[in-house]
Formats: sequence, C-alpha cells, structure tokens
Amino acid sequence: MVTIDSSPRRVPLPPPQSTCAKLKTRMKETFFPDDPFRRFNGKPPATKWLLGAQFLFPILEWAPTYSFSLLKADLVSGLTIASLAIPQGISYAGLANLPPIIGLCKSSRVIN
Repeated sequence: MVTIDSSPRRVPLPPPQSTCAKLKTRMKETFFPDDPFRRFNGKPPATKWLLGAQFLFPILEWAPTYSFSLLKADLVSGLTIASLAIPQGISYAGLANLPPIIGLCKSSRVIN
C-alpha cells in the first residue's frame, strides 16, 4: 500500500535584493534571455576574441563545416522561396491597384 503525504510543502522565500539588483536582473533577462556571454567566462583573451567575432559574424562559426551538399540545398530553398514570393508580391500589388514593380520591390525585401 502506498501512502501519500498530504502535508503542505513550503518553498523558502528568496533573499531580499536591492532595487538596483532587481533592475539589473530584469534587464539582463529582457535583453539577454539565454546569456550569450556565458561562453566567455574563464577563457583566455585570444579565445574571447574568437568567440566575440563568431558572436558578431556567425559565418565564422559555420563556414568551416559548410559543404557543397548544403550549398545545393540552400540554392534549391532560395529558388523555391523566390518562385513563391515574387508572384505573390506582384499579385498583391495588383489587388491594391498599384504598379507591379511595387510588388517586386516588396517581395525582394521578403527574400533578402
């Protein structure tokens, strides 16, 4: 026979924080929800520079492992999106009684 403990459990209150500490925590959670700089902790300066460059320019992280098969897949997906977005933009321009070139300008922003 299984017994179930029905006594209420209490969770301790967190320690009190100053208003500045609360504001700092909330701002950090708002602007950096996944803490992108945690990879920098305890690393030598050269590694920090490399990680910083990869953070600013993500191509530095994935380019060394990029392959020709991925390029083919990227080209196919780009052509697929273009073949859908360009006619859709022209059609929406026609529905709005605008020149078709306006639809092309808008669809090129979707593709880029």
